[in-house]
Amino acid sequence: MIESNFSGWETEIGDALKESKSYCYAIYSTDRKLIFANKAFNALIIGDPCLSLINPSYDKIISLNSGSGKVFSGYLTVGEVNAINSSIFVNIYRKNNQFMIIGGVDIQLLTGQNTILHQMNVEIVNLQRELMQKTHQQEKIMQQLNATNEELTNANHDKDQFLKILAHDLRNPILSISGFSELLLNNFRNYDEEGI
Repeated sequence: MIESNFSGWETEIGDALKESKSYCYAIYSTDRKLIFANKAFNALIIGDPCLSLINPSYDKIISLNSGSGKVFSGYLTVGEVNAINSSIFVNIYRKNNQFMIIGGVDIQLLTGQNTILHQMNVEIVNLQRELMQKTHQQEKIMQQLNATNEELTNANHDKDQFLKILAHDLRNPILSISGFSELLLNNFRNYDEEGI
């Protein structure tokens, strides 16, 4: 029934698979050659196409089954061991001296990851808002501290001015008292009680 639905669409399906950015397929030979890979699979390959098959490795795939049919179903990691790599869900089929990898992204996994990323983005936005609020509060506190500091500076200046005036105004009377006191001490015997 399904096959009849696609009858006559083989060319279009083939073209769509070749151009797909999410559906990957490649054909390898058992003598370590990549025969064909569509754009999506080519995007995953880094360097040597056989070494780019990380888990299961090219050698592991070759050893799975020398017969025909499906030899593997699961996640295939493609890329570089110590660098960027990606995992896609695949089925691997073997015929004669070739094997074909067909697969793509796991939509359920991708949806789950998108949900987690969305939640993380919401948390980041909330943290940014909180940080902005705290920054705003700190700016207000800094403005208040600056205003208080300016008031203290002005008050200190006023105090200094007041003390200068007070010192100036008290200096003359104190000097007079000091001078008279010294005069009395030096001439105490020369004055009578009324004079003192």
